Amino acid sequence: MEVKQTMSNPDPQQSFTATLKINDKAVSTAQKILQKKIDDPRTSEELRQLHQEELKSTHNLITFSDYSMNPEESFFFAYINGVYIIKIKGRDGNYRDTLSMEGSLRNWTVHDGGAPTFFRLKNANGKSLKMTDLSESNEHEFLLYSGPQERPVCTYGDEPGLQVITDYPNRGGELATFKINITTRYTPNGH
Repeated sequence: MEVKQTMSNPDPQQSFTATLKINDKAVSTAQKILQKKIDDPRTSEELRQLHQEELKSTHNLITFSDYSMNPEESFFFAYINGVYIIKIKGRDGNYRDTLSMEGSLRNWTVHDGGAPTFFRLKNANGKSLKMTDLSESNEHEFLLYSGPQERPVCTYGDEPGLQVITDYPNRGGELATFKINITTRYTPNGH
C-alpha cells in the first residue's frame, strides 16, 4: 500500500535536516543576525542605528551574513510529491514554520500559514535532485528553484546592509548557490 505524502507525512527516504550557507555565509533569520550586530560592542553607533531601523522592518526575513557571530539555523527539507517544503527549527526545537517566497517582494521569509512555497533542488546543470541522488558526503552544493514556475532563487544587497534572498526576477542580483551540511538523513522507517 502506498502512503500518501502530506505536510505531516513527507517521504522519509528523501527528507533531511541541514544547515545552509550562501557564499560560505550562514543562512539565518534577519532578526537574529541584526540583534547580534546591535549587541556587539565593536559595532559603531552609526551601524547600530542602521541595524535598529532594519530590525523594525525585517519581521520573518531570512538572510545570510559574513558576520563572525552569525547564528546557524537548522532546516528540515520535507520531500512531498516530488518537491521540497523547507521548515525552520523553532525555539521549541520543532520544525513548524516553513520558508516562503510569497508577497509582492518575494523575499525569503518564515511563514506560519498552511500553503508554503515548494522548492526544487537542482545541480549546476539544471538536473533536479533529491536526497538519494546525493553522495554519502554531508556537504553538497545546489541551486533552488521555487514554485511551479521554477523561479531561480537569487541574492542581492551587500554588507553592512541586509543581503536579500528572493526569486523575484526584476530585482537583479546573482543566482544563489547553496551549500548544505546535512545533519540528519532519514531512512525508510523515518529515523
